[in-house]
Amino acid sequence: MRPVLDAAHLQLGGPPSFWCGDILGPHVSRTMRELIAARCWLTVYRLPSYAPELSRVEGAQSHPMSSLTNLTEHSLDLRTALVRTRLKRLQ
Repeated sequence: MRPVLDAAHLQLGGPPSFWCGDILGPHVSRTMRELIAARCWLTVYRLPSYAPELSRVEGAQSHPMSSLTNLTEHSLDLRTALVRTRLKRLQ
């Protein structure tokens, strides 16, 4: 991560930069905190671990997925037909 950040900073001519990261373990590790602290030009914005309101795809995926739960008792052909029907509704 360090070479990528530093190379991007130099390539952009050295202006202040920012990075958005979630709270995934490596993104909040001690190593990452030290890397960020050593770069006064870098501002980090933390994203929430789950924020469906920030992703339009989240809402689009949740409807067909929730309507397709517990279909294991159906045949593969029936499940395929159900998935196609749900996806057409989504379009």
